[in-house]
Amino acid sequence: MKTDQPAADKFAAAQPRIPGVPDAAPQAAAAGYRISSPAWLFSAICGVLAIGVIGAFLMMAKKSHTAAVAAETMPHAAPTLPVSVPIPTGPGEIATTSELARAWSAKRFNYTNPLTKAEIPAMVVRMPGGTYWGFSLREPYGGCTLEYVTDLKKIEQDYFFHATHPMVVDPCDRSVFDLASYNQGDTGLVRGAVVHGTAIRPPFAIQIKVKGQSVEAVKME
Repeated sequence: MKTDQPAADKFAAAQPRIPGVPDAAPQAAAAGYRISSPAWLFSAICGVLAIGVIGAFLMMAKKSHTAAVAAETMPHAAPTLPVSVPIPTGPGEIATTSELARAWSAKRFNYTNPLTKAEIPAMVVRMPGGTYWGFSLREPYGGCTLEYVTDLKKIEQDYFFHATHPMVVDPCDRSVFDLASYNQGDTGLVRGAVVHGTAIRPPFAIQIKVKGQSVEAVKME
């Protein structure tokens, strides 16, 4: 005796069968989750993005580590030091006329004493009339170093003297010397009259000669 099919199957159309192809299991359809469903596509895209983010992070970490190792092993360049310009020494050429082209322009130099071989700090200044005047920056009969000051406000504030042009000053006893004026020196009249303070005499003079474009120190007073 044959068993009757359920009522639902009596009217169901039979699926055609292809020889050699097994019947597909209906589990996925029965569960309501198919490969082509939106939920599956979303999950797959999220997985791919997560893998890409992790891979990019690992690559960046590796590059950073490699760069850090390279920086540690790379020899460091030595710092660039400022180039110091040597101070010229007289007797001999100490400047050029182009360096002292303007009135009251000045240049520092050293003068070597022919007897003691000691180097004395000195200065050459171009005067407004076009002549050049050299003098020792060592205080006469003292140990202080004189200064050539072009800041007129500094002269008035620090030395209480109203100047109309650059002056030579003594920071130890606050004396002021005017190169535009003469005063008595050991060998005659010398530029740098004492216009303020208690200085005994002007700075020691250094003879200057000009040969072509060369400004030369000859001898000191």
